[in-house]
Amino acid sequence: MIPWHWHEELELGYIQEGVSKIITVGAEYTVDQGNGFFINSNVMDMKRSAGGRTLEINHIFHPIFLGGHFRSRFETKYLNPVIKNRQIEVHIIRRGYPTSERILKNLRLLKELQGNPDTEFQTRNILSETWLLLLEDLREHPDTRPQTGVEQRDRLRSMIAYIHGHYTERLTLSEIAKVAGVSEREASRCFKKNIGQSPIELLFA
Repeated sequence: MIPWHWHEELELGYIQEGVSKIITVGAEYTVDQGNGFFINSNVMDMKRSAGGRTLEINHIFHPIFLGGHFRSRFETKYLNPVIKNRQIEVHIIRRGYPTSERILKNLRLLKELQGNPDTEFQTRNILSETWLLLLEDLREHPDTRPQTGVEQRDRLRSMIAYIHGHYTERLTLSEIAKVAGVSEREASRCFKKNIGQSPIELLFA
C-alpha cells in the first residue's frame, strides 16, 4: 500500500503483474494487469493491491522535463491544458485501443531504457511522444464520472499535509480542523466521506 500523498511531478505507469487500485478523493480506479495509468500533478491519491502480489512500473517526471522552461510554448500549448485541468485526476490507459497500445508500448520501452547508460535524450523523446499520445487518448476516452468539489479536495489536502508535518506531536481534531477553517464535525465528515477514515485514524495508520 502507498499511503495518501501528492507531488508536483506527473506520473505514468503500468501494471506488470496483479491488479492495483488508485484511490483519489471521491473516486476509485482499478488498473488490471497490462493496463496503464496517468496521475496528474498534485493529485492526492493512495494505492493498494487488489489482492495478491502487484508489480507496478512507474515513470515519475517533472513537467519541466518536457516543457523545457517556464511559460515555454511546450508548457502553454501541450502541458498546461492537462496539468491545470482540475477535472483530470487519473486516466486509465486500457489495452485494445490503438492509441492506448502505443502509449503502453512506449512505457515498456522506457523501462528497458533505464537499465542503459546515457539515455536521457531518448527518454525525453519517448516521453514527449507519449505525452502527445496521452492527449489523444484523453480526447478519445474521457472520464465521465462525477468529480468531488475542488474546495473539498483542497480542504482535505491541507489537513493531511498538516498531519504529515506534525505527526510526531500530540495532535487534536480541533487543530486539524482549524487548518482548513472548518468545524471538528465537518473535518470528520470530510475525511469519512472521501477517504473512509477519520483524521485520527489516518494519523495512526
